[in-house]
Amino acid sequence: MSFHSSSPNESDRKPTKTRLKQLARDFQALSYRQLQHETLLKERDAHFAKIEEKLQLVKEKGEYTTKSKRSSKTSNSRLNDSYDEKNS
Repeated sequence: MSFHSSSPNESDRKPTKTRLKQLARDFQALSYRQLQHETLLKERDAHFAKIEEKLQLVKEKGEYTTKSKRSSKTSNSRLNDSYDEKNS
């Protein structure tokens, strides 16, 4: 019959200490990778925000140009009609 003491002996503690050290290193590496990932996501979001701003400006410019062309066509049409009436 074997006798087991309640306190682990030195040979039992070494593998546990080794595993705990490895676990601590793994956790630290994981935390570092998570921080890197979060930083990349923030940079990506900032980049997308700039692209969205530029897109909005292009859309607004396109709307302005379209309105301007419509207004110009209407004005030219009125001028031509007025010119035609005077010359008739």
